[in-house]
Amino acid sequence: MKRLIAAFGAVAWMGLFMSRADAADVSGLDPDGYIRDWLMLAPIALPEGASAGDLLLRPQIPEEFNLKPKAGDTVTANGRPLTWRNLNATTNFFDFNAVLKTQNDRAVGYAVTYME
Repeated sequence: MKRLIAAFGAVAWMGLFMSRADAADVSGLDPDGYIRDWLMLAPIALPEGASAGDLLLRPQIPEEFNLKPKAGDTVTANGRPLTWRNLNATTNFFDFNAVLKTQNDRAVGYAVTYME
């Protein structure tokens, strides 16, 4: 997870100091410097009775720190099989409920991207 956060931070930093034209030249970034291509794993329902804050600090899938998913990979999260799928973000944020076209309360998800 540290690598993913560090990588995301590097892209955010690049976006701050690049012109829009330069950002568009970097593979995977749109003209405003946002990453649009992601892999998504969701929804992961959080167990009832536990604090959401505590649960968010715990890995929701095995080997979270070694994530290297591909579209179509399947993992079990809280006893339920889920499949990583491609997601092309149309905005600079994710609304998992809108993407999934279902209401998911007390649930989390993962969004992963790769940078070269």
